[in-house]
Amino acid sequence: MEPLAKVTGGIQIHDAFRELVGMAAYNGLLLLSNPAANELVAFDVRGSRKSPFATIKVENLGGIAFEPDGKLLVTTNGAIKRYSIENDWKSFSISGGDLVVSASDLQAPKQIIEQDREIYVTDWGTSHQVKVFNAASGKEVRVIGKAGGPQVGDYDERCMAHPLGMCVDSNGVLWVAEEDYLPKRISRWDAKTGRFINAWYGPTQYGGGGFVDPKDNAAPIIPLSAILAAWDCSSSRSTCRPASRSWRPCAT
Repeated sequence: MEPLAKVTGGIQIHDAFRELVGMAAYNGLLLLSNPAANELVAFDVRGSRKSPFATIKVENLGGIAFEPDGKLLVTTNGAIKRYSIENDWKSFSISGGDLVVSASDLQAPKQIIEQDREIYVTDWGTSHQVKVFNAASGKEVRVIGKAGGPQVGDYDERCMAHPLGMCVDSNGVLWVAEEDYLPKRISRWDAKTGRFINAWYGPTQYGGGGFVDPKDNAAPIIPLSAILAAWDCSSSRSTCRPASRSWRPCAT
């Protein structure tokens, strides 16, 4: 598998990968959302072509997702709108822009997907939750996760920190990848009820490190980029998870 052309634009920050916040594909048309340039970038992936064939400007662009009928959901100016697409594989355009989810119902929307006529949105701000809306009415039907975001003190697995990419599998499980290093985490939730199922935690520092609490060998203390985190590795658990954290940077 060969990579497609590199997509850049606008002001590139240190974590430049953050600037590509959405990807959507439908019948051979692949769209990338590039907020650094406020551009939708179009690729024809039916054959071997690697470079984009068109770009269009969208104001304050965010996440994108195709609906089953080929309509495109776009996050713009903090709201989610529905567009029709005209595409002849030499150029493409969007039209319509019907409001689906108002900006007042979201704080800082990131990525979006649609599943079973429901729109899932990872929302930051003071929320750090997955918000689910009816695709027809735009009304909120449920919220997944406990509000609050990055934590200090006792660790609550029902709280997410910077939830970003997500998908719903064939068993109705919502998988959420969190764009956070403190800790690195992928969490799993019941998509219909919002019930937390479990989570996987990534490595701490490069190469690990830390030490075991001399009074509790099931509680290692591990430095995480200038914080100390106590972990729960008790025999009742099949994996370790954070138990508490002493400090972390302010949430954004």
